[in-house]
Amino acid sequence: AIVESVRHLKRRLRMINRCQDKAPRVLLTGMASLLLAALVCSISATAADSTSSDPNVAVVASVQVWLKEIDTGQFQQSWDESSTWFHRICTSEEWIADMTRIRGHSGECTGRKQTKMEFQSDPPPHRGSATGEWAYVHFDSSFENGKRTELVALMKEADGAWKVAGYAITDQKT
Repeated sequence: AIVESVRHLKRRLRMINRCQDKAPRVLLTGMASLLLAALVCSISATAADSTSSDPNVAVVASVQVWLKEIDTGQFQQSWDESSTWFHRICTSEEWIADMTRIRGHSGECTGRKQTKMEFQSDPPPHRGSATGEWAYVHFDSSFENGKRTELVALMKEADGAWKVAGYAITDQKT
């Protein structure tokens, strides 16, 4: 370095100074990026774990969305979002006609309370039921024209989603 020209020496000193200035910024940026990535992974893993480990949450969410469609008269949409098995046993025209008649008789839903939820794997065959995981959610419901008991049956689809596979509504016994 002693035999080098002054110009080369100044250039080397500038490069050394720049390297020292950038090192803390690069290190801090890298650490902040790693922490952010770790946080995102942790949150998404926790969210995925909570939904997959508790089928009750997924079933209740599906039922609430589906019943809201029924309550607002969106019968075609409720059929569209039901299970593939349900589509094989009931056409959309049959579903809309039945729901128009049933809900017309009952009137508007004024309240609904979940009373029971049960799960079954491969339930006993009835009316061509499919094998797999099933959930049954029972409600005591109030309608303009009286109290009713509602039963919503769901089945777990191949993609892991719980979809409605049946619906029954009966007068409550007093």
